[in-house]
Amino acid sequence: MPILQPIPAESGVPLPVVHRFDRRAGGAAGPPDPAPRSARARHGTEAVMKLSELLEEEDFLLGAPSRDKRSALEAVASMLGRRTGRSQGEVLNALLRRERLGSTATGDGLAMPHAALAGIWMPAAVIATMKHPVAFDAPDDEDVDILLGLLWPSDVGGFLLTLSQSSRLLRRPGFRDLLRQATSPAKALAGIEAMERNYAAAGHLASAGAVT
Repeated sequence: MPILQPIPAESGVPLPVVHRFDRRAGGAAGPPDPAPRSARARHGTEAVMKLSELLEEEDFLLGAPSRDKRSALEAVASMLGRRTGRSQGEVLNALLRRERLGSTATGDGLAMPHAALAGIWMPAAVIATMKHPVAFDAPDDEDVDILLGLLWPSDVGGFLLTLSQSSRLLRRPGFRDLLRQATSPAKALAGIEAMERNYAAAGHLASAGAVT
């Protein structure tokens, strides 16, 4: 299982300590988020966020007709761009820079394209399933049909912790099967929330505000 490492933002500025903020209010500093989200998405420095705290129903793309790795990343970049108010091209370039460091495919049909980006105020996540699996340079040589795209503000901590927790959850066959079988974004999100509750009850899951 490869260890996914987020790339630094273009500015190269170290991650500073930031104040807790609420997505509805646009953050501790800066303008409101272009696409206000649920109050579930609030965190502080180095806080771990659950997938359900990052996702809304509009963040799912089920059965995308992507032809190859690039077109799959383009679909993810388009959704992340809408969620953060950035262009598809800018987000795609950030994701491709990370891919050039090594594929974000983790095996078992899963990839987690991600990047840290300067100038955005809130984390954004999307989940896309492919109508037909695409080659992704995976470590097990299997094609990918599930992508979790994650875009994180370069000046907010918790990126690697959230990425790591998401990776552990999505490596579980039940999670991947749930996404492959989902017939609607509402059912996919409800299934994720239910499985997270089960893992949290077993002590395997941190939530927003859990600072390490």
